[in-house]
Amino acid sequence: MKHYSTLLLVALLSLWSPAIFSQSILPATTASTVVWAKLGKGVNVMTADSSFSLQFRLRVQTLSQARTDAETFTNGIWETYIQRLRLRFEGFLFSPKLLYKVQFNASNRDMESQRNTLTDNPGVLRDAVLQWRFAEGWQIDFGQSKVPGNRQRVVSSQRQEFVDRSNANAVFNLDRDIGVTLRHEAVLGNIVLKNALALTNGEGRNRIATPGNAITGRVEIQPFGKFHEDGDNSESDLYREPTPRFAIAAVYSANTNTTRTGGQLGIDLFRPVTINTFIADALWKYNGVSVSAEYFRRFSENPLSINPNNTNDIRFVYNGMGFNMQSTYIFPSGLQVGARYTLVTPSPEIARLTGERNDYVLCLAQYLSGHDLKVMSDFSYITQFIPTTSRTSKTLQARLQVEFAL
Repeated sequence: MKHYSTLLLVALLSLWSPAIFSQSILPATTASTVVWAKLGKGVNVMTADSSFSLQFRLRVQTLSQARTDAETFTNGIWETYIQRLRLRFEGFLFSPKLLYKVQFNASNRDMESQRNTLTDNPGVLRDAVLQWRFAEGWQIDFGQSKVPGNRQRVVSSQRQEFVDRSNANAVFNLDRDIGVTLRHEAVLGNIVLKNALALTNGEGRNRIATPGNAITGRVEIQPFGKFHEDGDNSESDLYREPTPRFAIAAVYSANTNTTRTGGQLGIDLFRPVTINTFIADALWKYNGVSVSAEYFRRFSENPLSINPNNTNDIRFVYNGMGFNMQSTYIFPSGLQVGARYTLVTPSPEIARLTGERNDYVLCLAQYLSGHDLKVMSDFSYITQFIPTTSRTSKTLQARLQVEFAL
C-alpha cells in the first residue's frame, strides 16, 4: 500500500498549481502557463511559449464477476475488485516532435503476477518512453512500451469492446518490453501503410536483461483509407464509419535466449530458449458494426523446461495455436451487443500438460461518454480439457465492469 500512496501523492504534487484549483474545467492562463481539463482528456498544462506540455490522466475499471461449474453449479465464486487503476503522464518537450509518456499501475490485479518476486519489481511501471518524430511519417521510440504485436494487445484496455481481452491474447501476446522501436506510416492514394520494427530485451517490463534479445516486426495495410478518429486503435465502431474501413496486419517475433515461459511474460524457465511467434489480425468497421479476428502461432524447439533437482517440476513454453473472432454492433443510443469465440490449442509436445480451451462469450454494454465512461457486461461458457484427469471442465462466468477515465 505504501508505494500506491506514493504514486498518488506524486501525481497530485505534479499537478499542483493555483490555476487548476481556481478554474478546474475552463482554460486558465498565467504569465507562463495555460491549464485546461476535460473528461477523457485529463488535466493539461502547457507553457505560454508552447515549449513544454503535460497531460495527466487517471482511469479506473471496477470489475465484479461470478463463476460456477456449468454442470453441477458447484464451486461457485463471486468477487469484486479494481481491475485496473492507471496514472498516465504524457506531453512533449521543446517541440511536438519530441514526445514522452510515463504510465503507472496502482491496482494489485494490474501487477505482473508471474514475476520472480526475488529479483523483479512488482510491475508498477508500465510505460516510460521518449518518442521522436524525426521526419514526416517516421517515429522512433526509446524506452519501455508495448511491443508492436497483435492489435487487441496494442489497443488500450480502456478502448476494448468487451470486459477484457481474449484468452488467446492472454496466452500469446507480446506485452511490453524495453528497447528501440522504429515506426513508419505512409499514405498512397487511399491506401494506408503502417509498419513497425522493434529491437528489445525480450524479458518484458522493467526486468534485468539477459544475453538474448527480441526482434519484432509488424506490417499493416488499410486499403480503404484511414479509420475515423484513429478508429483502428479502438474497438467498437463508436463513430459509425459511413463507408467500410478495413485493416489487415501480420506480425513476426523472434525472442532468443529468453528465460520466461512467454518471453516477455510468464514464470522463469530452468534454461533459456528461443521463442518464435507469428500473428495475423484483421479489423472491419461500418455503420456501427465492428468485426475483428486474430490468429496466433507460437513455436519453440525445446518447449519443455525440467527442474534438474526435481523432474516432476516441469515448465513449458505454450507451443500451439490461438484464434479469436469477435463482433459488436453499437446502436445510436450507445447500447452495444456482441459475441466472441476464442480457441487455444496446445501442440503435441505439451498436450500432456495443458489442454484445449474454448470460450463462447456474449456481451452487452452501454457507452455513456464513449470509452471514457461506460458500463460493460458479458456472459461466458468456457470449456477446458484437463489432461491429468482426461476430463473437460465446463464453466459459466458472468462479469460486470464500470469504467471511467478522466
